[in-house]
Amino acid sequence: MSNMEDWYCEKIVAGPWPFTLLLFPIVGAYFYGRGKQKLAWILIGAWLLVQVPLSYVNNIVVNCQGDAPSPDNPPPLKEEPPPQIK
Repeated sequence: MSNMEDWYCEKIVAGPWPFTLLLFPIVGAYFYGRGKQKLAWILIGAWLLVQVPLSYVNNIVVNCQGDAPSPDNPPPLKEEPPPQIK
């Protein structure tokens, strides 16, 4: 992984930002229920404008799995079998 991917995975994906972004549609739903539809749709639209590209980058562009093996690079096979319990 490159330095930029490491930074993105550590600061953006593993940080509080994905959960903080969920406040936008929740607050939008609150305002929609209070009759302030224009403000509600602005908040929900702003959330969509940020969430769709963020999801694209998370799912397609960057691999933030850490030490998990990827399908392109499977873990090495162990040469000796695990110990048997008698």
